[in-house]
Amino acid sequence: MLTRFRALTPNWTASPQRILIQMQLPDELYNKVFRIYSYALHQNNTDLGNSDFIAIKGAVQSLLTELSASVAFLASDIRKLGDK
Repeated sequence: MLTRFRALTPNWTASPQRILIQMQLPDELYNKVFRIYSYALHQNNTDLGNSDFIAIKGAVQSLLTELSASVAFLASDIRKLGDK
């Protein structure tokens, strides 16, 4: 989904439909990633010795950082639109 988001980034403000897609994808991705993170966190709290859940938590944290960096431009692009 992050790859799809990045592919749609050029000229994403060209139409209302593209704006909608570009705004919905990060929300969907955040929801999925937080569900995975929550699962790993709860499982890790249940079994502190299982390194798989620690690895999942780390991978999700990296993905969240990458996602945050990928959506950072959205607000400035929206402001550039002006009153359109």
